Amino acid sequence: DVLVRNAETVAVYNINPHREEDEIDGFQAAGNNALWQFETMPLMPGVPHIYKVVFTFDDDDNARETVRYVRLIPGRIVTLVY
Repeated sequence: DVLVRNAETVAVYNINPHREEDEIDGFQAAGNNALWQFETMPLMPGVPHIYKVVFTFDDDDNARETVRYVRLIPGRIVTLVY
């Protein structure tokens, strides 16, 4: 879960060099435009799971991006509040 107010877009990318997927599928929650939800494929134990979260706050193609990194843990829901 990513909780961010007034974001135009939110994208999550797997930065592990042995990744099975690049961009994580997600959506903006209905009824709460500040909540974005993403779900990865099953995480393998013993492998670091670091993901890059990219926010934009303007619909312009040249809009400045804000980046944060999160570490996911198998079996847990991680919430990033920005």
